Amino acid sequence: MKKCWAVLIMLVFIFSSFAFFVKDISFTSVTAASRNKGATFIANRFIPVGYGRDGLPLTGGRQFP
Repeated sequence: MKKCWAVLIMLVFIFSSFAFFVKDISFTSVTAASRNKGATFIANRFIPVGYGRDGLPLTGGRQFP
């Protein structure tokens, strides 16, 4: 019984990877966004408040670079 389930699942995976049984396939091209709608920021290192990226204190009363 375990082997029958394994073969059935394998066949489902194989047949789902091909789209030959779908009649109406429409391929759309990918286009770039007209503007940056939401960027992602990744902090690769933490900098103390009041200091710049080079480790020197910020001027002009700023807290962040």
